[in-house]
Amino acid sequence: MVALSGAVNASFRIYGRRRRVVEIGYPLWLILTPQERVALLAHEMAHSSNGDGRHGLVVSSAMHSLGVLHDVTRFDWQPGARAAGAAAMGSLLDGLATRAHSAVRFLETSAHFVKPEDLWASLRAAVDGVPDSELERRRRAGRLEELRVDQTHPATYLRMEWVAGLAYPEARVRATEMEVIERELERPAERVARAVREDAQSALYH
Repeated sequence: MVALSGAVNASFRIYGRRRRVVEIGYPLWLILTPQERVALLAHEMAHSSNGDGRHGLVVSSAMHSLGVLHDVTRFDWQPGARAAGAAAMGSLLDGLATRAHSAVRFLETSAHFVKPEDLWASLRAAVDGVPDSELERRRRAGRLEELRVDQTHPATYLRMEWVAGLAYPEARVRATEMEVIERELERPAERVARAVREDAQSALYH
C-alpha cells in the first residue's frame, strides 16, 4: 500500500502479519525533483525488500533544523543509489538538510490560515523563494551542529560524500511518468491539504 500524509517525512512499515505500507508525506514529495522522488521511493522500497519495517526518514525542525536520517548507520543505502543514481540520492540528502526545513517552517506558521486549495502552491513558493545563500548557510550550520551535538551518527554531509562515491552514476529507474503520477495524486493531495489545515487550526486552541 502507498499512503499519502501531510508530514514532511516518509517511512516504511509493516502492520498486521505481512501488510507493507510506504507512507509518503506530500509536502516532502512536493519539494523534491522528479529524480529525487525516485531516490526517496527507492530508499523506502529497499526497506520493504529488506523486510525491515522499523525505519524511515525523520525530518523535523526539532532535530537540528535538518532532515535527520536516523537509520543511516543501520541501513545500506546502496540499493537506493543503484536505482535512482548516486547523484539523485546525494541531492535528496541535501534537500532534506536544506529545503525540508523551509517546508516544516511553512506548515508550522502558515497552514492554519492558508486555504486548502492554495496550500501546496504556497508551500512550494515558500520553499522555492529561499535564497541560495540561506541554503548554503544551512549546510554550513548543519556541519557544525551535527559534529557538536550528535557524535554517534555520521553527519549529513559525510553521508552525502559517501553516497557520491558509490559506483552508480547512472540511474536504473528514470522519472519518466511523473506527470501521470501527479495527476493521480491531485485528489488525495486535496484531502491531505484540508486535513493539514484542520489540524493546524485545532492546534491553535490546545
